[in-house]
Amino acid sequence: MSSAQARRLAIPAIGKLAGLADPKKAVSAFAPLLNDPHPQVRQYTIKALSAYGTEAAETLGDLQDIADNPVEKEYNRRDAALAENNIREALRIKEEQIEHTCIKCAKIVNHGEYVRSQKMFQRIYCNFATFDKKSVFLVSIHAPHAGSDGGSSTGFSTPAVSIHAPHAGSDDTVE
Repeated sequence: MSSAQARRLAIPAIGKLAGLADPKKAVSAFAPLLNDPHPQVRQYTIKALSAYGTEAAETLGDLQDIADNPVEKEYNRRDAALAENNIREALRIKEEQIEHTCIKCAKIVNHGEYVRSQKMFQRIYCNFATFDKKSVFLVSIHAPHAGSDGGSSTGFSTPAVSIHAPHAGSDDTVE
């Protein structure tokens, strides 16, 4: 039995132990096999890595390279793309299960609130977070009306931007 054939037979066995075997050791043993000269060894490695889900995240770059490589065997390209999608989906599900709390009120935020607050504020806020009304600025953009002289010599109109800050002592509400 050749060493390539031994590797090809051992990889699925280790892949089937996903959930039982130490995932860090298994993934670190599989990672170099993605560059094995034998296409079937790469194929079985790709399928085994897919079974390790989030633990195989470190191999996403290599899997993407295989999926995008026009010289690679078609079955490896297909399986690498599938494994990459499976691992990314496992990472997304894992991220959704993490509990995040609002930095203002300590309320647990749902995944949508978490994503939105990270995008808008780079901090975690819930939908009910109370903001200091005196430090909130409202930015409004006003487009010039058709026919007004708000355009430039180029014929393009530039929107006007105005910034409004609540006055000290006022009870302006921000919604």
